[in-house]
This record gives sequence, structure tokens and C-alpha cells, in this order.
Amino acid sequence: MRTKLLTIVFALALLTIIGGAYILSSTGQAPYPAVIKFDPRFIDMDSTYPYTWSAEIRAPTGSGWNVKDINPNTILLEGYIPIISGSMYYYKGAQNVQFDGQAVWNALLGKIGHYGVPPDASTSTPVHYDFIVTGKLYNGDSFSSEGQQSWIAVRFPLGLPPPPPP
Repeated sequence: MRTKLLTIVFALALLTIIGGAYILSSTGQAPYPAVIKFDPRFIDMDSTYPYTWSAEIRAPTGSGWNVKDINPNTILLEGYIPIISGSMYYYKGAQNVQFDGQAVWNALLGKIGHYGVPPDASTSTPVHYDFIVTGKLYNGDSFSSEGQQSWIAVRFPLGLPPPPPP
């Protein structure tokens, strides 16, 4: 009798744990997809970086969210570079923002140092480095450009950088 009671208690406890895990996992929502277009989108490694780096944030068609609902205080490039305060404006279906040029350049140099260049790269072919822009809407939902081909292309006219350290 006692074994049957313990089995029932453990089964109910297991069902409670499984139910709680299901409820907790279903309350989280994946971020909305965002398409980012940087300006400048192409840059030579031997040139100087721009004072500001612009980004156009768009919601893909049918994605279920509106870029007019973005909270500008939450926008981050690579998780740590905020936009320049007061730089966000809406134009032709996109939110346009600006990031500090030095900060973006440093992030770009970090990616080049970490990832290097592909083995088939040449001094005339630009290499694409992906960047992630994230943020939140005023209602608390989030968006992310991850996997949406948000890149800056770099050309190395004076020679390719050395490979990254092992």
C-alpha cells in the first residue's frame, strides 16, 4: 500500500514539474526578425572610419511588428554599442539610427582579428562581417537582426591581415 502511495506522489510530482516546465518555456517569445542595412556598407581597411555609422532598421514583410514601436533606449549593436542619443528618425518604412563610428570600427577590427579572412579572399574582394542589432519595442517584445544578413564588407587593398591566432 505504501509503495503504491509513493508511486502516485512521485508521478504527480513529475507531472507538476513537466507542466511547470511547459508553462515557463511557452511564455518566452523569440525576438522578431529585423533587417539592418549599414551605411557605409563597404569600407576599405586603409581608409578612415566615419564619424558616425548609420543603420536602417526594417521589419520583414509579414513579421508582425512595426519599426515605429522601437524604444530607442534599448537598441544595441553587438550587445554593447548603443545608438547616439537622439539620432533615431523614421523615414520610408525604416527606423534610421546612428552609432559612434569609433565604436563600430573597433568592433569591426575585433571581428577581423577573431575571424580573419576566408582562405579564398583577395585584396580586391570585400569580406563580409556580420553584425547583430538588438532592441525592444515599447511593449517589451524584442527584435534581433541575427541571421538576417546584416553585414559590413571590408576590402583589404594594402594586403590581407594575418590569420587569427590558434
